[in-house]
Amino acid sequence: MGKVSVSCIICGKEIYDWPSKERKVCSKECSKRYSSFYLKEKYQKGEIFGAEHRANISKALKTSEKAKKTQFKKGPENPAYGRNQTGPANNNWKGGITNSNQKKRNDPRMKEWRQAVFERDKFTCQDCGAKGYLQAHHIVPISEDLSIAFDIKNGKTVCVECHEKIHGKFIGKFKQKS
Repeated sequence: MGKVSVSCIICGKEIYDWPSKERKVCSKECSKRYSSFYLKEKYQKGEIFGAEHRANISKALKTSEKAKKTQFKKGPENPAYGRNQTGPANNNWKGGITNSNQKKRNDPRMKEWRQAVFERDKFTCQDCGAKGYLQAHHIVPISEDLSIAFDIKNGKTVCVECHEKIHGKFIGKFKQKS
């Protein structure tokens, strides 16, 4: 089966095209005129609505009984209240149990120690001289001696690659590419 002849809906010009395309217009100009004509026709039939009508519908939806029950509520009245909460409201709450290792690492002094070590070493890896994603390494591990955990002399700045060499295993949140 070959091309068929169809007339343009807007200007009446004859179009030769494949039947599967189902073209109704011959050019971009006719397409623009057709779409505006088509929209106007749908608007008159009530199939689509103008901006004023949409605004009225939106206002009606916001003031509906369902909206009053579920939307625009704050605090405990909001159905989503309590999600992503800390403490007992969180689904993963285990009664306030935090392991000792995590408590040590969450200590605010740890952040200060880390920053002090970086500043002392001028944000440069002390093994290879790299500047990038750096980590503070405890020379004497926290698990061995907690008394010197926050001593700046017990730390050195290293890049992820050097830190992995020191410990002989994967360290950090993501693997670095060299």
